[in-house]
Amino acid sequence: MIEPYANLYRANLTRADLYRANLVMADLTDANLYRANLTDANLYRANLTEANLTEANLTGARLTGVNLTGADLFMADLTRANLTEANLTGANLTGATLTGATLTGARLTGATLTEADLTWANLSRANLSRANLTEANLTGANLTGARLTGATLNWASHDLVSAILFGAAGDCEAKRQLAGLVIISRDWCWPAFASLDLDIELRAWAVSVLATYIQDGDTAPAILRRAASKEVA
Repeated sequence: MIEPYANLYRANLTRADLYRANLVMADLTDANLYRANLTDANLYRANLTEANLTEANLTGARLTGVNLTGADLFMADLTRANLTEANLTGANLTGATLTGATLTGARLTGATLTEADLTWANLSRANLSRANLTEANLTGANLTGARLTGATLNWASHDLVSAILFGAAGDCEAKRQLAGLVIISRDWCWPAFASLDLDIELRAWAVSVLATYIQDGDTAPAILRRAASKEVA
């Protein structure tokens, strides 16, 4: 029976049934948890550095303060998991399901979230610097206070673009209204927004704010790139 503070360094737990297991502060560094069942498990402040959690089931798991630096969570299911203040620096979350997950204050610096499902996830105050969010689904996600410096964005995400504008809007009513318009107009694409009859200064502000997030080779729309180039010129 696995108990709190357990030493499971490099343990082979492939397909292990750890349903509701108590792994508080356990050392799972470099452990193999491929397809393991960790549903509702308690991993409070556990060390999972470089662990293999590919396709693992972590539905409802308590991962508060856990260290997942460099962990592989490819296609893992983290639905409703609590990752408050978790360290996911450099973690691979490609295709992972994080629907309704709590990532408040989590560190996701350099993490790969390509095609991850973050629907209704709470990412408030999360550090997503240099994270890859290409094709990530952020519908309904809470991005209040999230840090996105150097991140590769999903430019088709209304929630992400709105959060960036809202974070830079301050108390300006017009700027906040524009940010709100983006999130409620989910049926609009970039050409529709580009054709809006906006005040020149408001348009310039929006372009300048969004332009700082454009990365070489990302999916930023040509309309935005052109507008940003004109603003710089």
